[in-house]
This record gives sequence, C-alpha cells and structure tokens, in this order.
Amino acid sequence: QDCGVHEKAVGCLLPFISFLSFPPVLSTRKMYRSFRPTGGNCSILRYTRLMVKNRTYYTELNKPQEKASFSSSKIFTSFTSQPMRNLALRGAQAHVIPHPEKAGNCEDAFFVSEEGNTFGIADGVGVWSELGINSALYSTALLQNIKEFVEENPSSSLYEALLYAYTQNLNSKAEGSSTVCLAKVIGRELHALNLGDSAFAIFRNDEMIYKSEEQSHSFNYPYQLGTGGDAPAKAHCIQCTMRKGDLIVMGTDGLFDNLYTDEISDIIKASDPDKISINLAVSAMAAACSTQRETPFSEKVAEETDQIWRGGKMDDVTVITYKIP
Repeated sequence: QDCGVHEKAVGCLLPFISFLSFPPVLSTRKMYRSFRPTGGNCSILRYTRLMVKNRTYYTELNKPQEKASFSSSKIFTSFTSQPMRNLALRGAQAHVIPHPEKAGNCEDAFFVSEEGNTFGIADGVGVWSELGINSALYSTALLQNIKEFVEENPSSSLYEALLYAYTQNLNSKAEGSSTVCLAKVIGRELHALNLGDSAFAIFRNDEMIYKSEEQSHSFNYPYQLGTGGDAPAKAHCIQCTMRKGDLIVMGTDGLFDNLYTDEISDIIKASDPDKISINLAVSAMAAACSTQRETPFSEKVAEETDQIWRGGKMDDVTVITYKIP
C-alpha cells in the first residue's frame, strides 16, 4: 500500500522476511563520544531568529549566495576552510556545518549522484583523531566508492553499493570507521539503507510519517563500518511508495540529536522550499550551542545515564533534503 514502509536486514538471503534483527557485536572499545557544547565557540555562525509557534529557531542572515565553485560529482567533506556550505544540487538540497571547535575539519561527508536521485551521508567516528587518524578519511572514501559504483551500475541496489565500498576500503586498508545512510528514488519508490545513528525521515504535508530506526550497541556507541566495526549485513534496508510532494530529510546525528521531530516539522513549514536544508542545519547547530534548552540528546543522557545534561550535543551537522516531484 501507499507508503507502507518495509524494513529488512540485508545480506541474510531471506528476501521474504520483512525485518530481521541481529544480536549486537560485543566490543570493549567505545568508538564514539560526544562533546559538551561551549557557546563561546559558536561565533562562526551568522543566524537570525525565526519565531514559529512560540519557539525560536535560527536561519542564515539574508546575504547574497556565492556561486558554488565545485560540482556535484565531488564528495563534499571536511577539507575546506568555509564554516558552512550550502549546495542546491540536482534533485536535492544539502547543507553542512562543521563542528566549530574543530577548525573546519568536518568528519561528515555526503554525496549526490549525477542523476540527482541517489544520495547519502556518512559520519566519521571522531575518536579516531585521538589515535592520530583523520576521522574524515574513512567516511569520505566510503562515499566516493559508493558514488562511483551507483553511477557505473544504475540498476544496482544500495546494499550492493555499500558492500562494494566497504570492500574497497578494506582492500585499501583504510583506517577509521563511519555510520552511513543512503537513499535512492526511482519514480515514486524510495529505497533506503541505514547503519548506525544517522537517519532519514519522511514528511507528508509537513508532518513526519516515518523515521528510520537508530542502531546502537549501547548509549552513544552506534553501529559503524570500518576498523573493529560492524559488517554491512547489519544495515537496515527500507522500501516504500511515496506521494508527490513528500519530503525526505536525511541527517547525521548532529541534526536528530539536537532537534525534536515537531521542531523539524515547524522549520519545514516556515521555510522557503529552497531553504529547508539550510534552516534545519543552522537551527540544529544553534541548539547544539545551547547549554539550557531541552534536546533529544539531553533526554537520552537522562534515560541512559545518571548524569544531568542541559542543552544540545556539539557535532558536525549535515542535512540533505529531497522533495518527490
């Protein structure tokens, strides 16, 4: 039926099972950690208030947009001195804000295919930097390989692309690890894949009707591909039929840890169609900078630990939006 979402674990040779869960991989290493926000370091952001339903969000100050000096064939990641990047790519919008305490070195990466109907994000696990490894390298290489595969094999599945990219990273002995979220739109059919705590959501008439499930071994320790990580077969595959005007919002945990679902919905309603990804990303970073407001991450801390946490979770923020034509 229309928008009947079907999830399954891939790589198990059981195509008629709608959902199959796997036991968590035991690990003594916590490969993921968060950073406490410090408001003073958020000065790189230039935003103005947007009032919606008595809540305060943030959007970029009105200013002429510089013409992008790169093409959609490139994988966009951390190697830039620009604090924020916005791209209106064919079929999709994307906006990236690096962690303001990391001097523009963004560990998130994203891509949009040349056809514009396949896109994805990857969030490099930051703790690798403490071992002298650039945390962005694995996520960047992973998406480069995925993009290469889907463009050379347009009829391939997302899982086949992920398996190819994972194998290429393995063969090249790439160090590090990353979460990953992918989507492919064929007509009105959405095919998606998620491994870890990045996610995508579907909005219809500005209201969320579906959100992918987070995969975590334990609090703040998501499933991840790479060194000491999980196998591609742990990914969830999702397929559903969309309607004209449905909006896909894909983001790293920097988005979904800092904005509630109803806040995302309100921002979509208040945004011009070509500004949705910008407004979501900047609002998420503003929430991450806060040390007072309630956020999804502060709720998780209260539920999973004995700590009291106020405010957001400082992180890179990457958002891709795609509207079904």
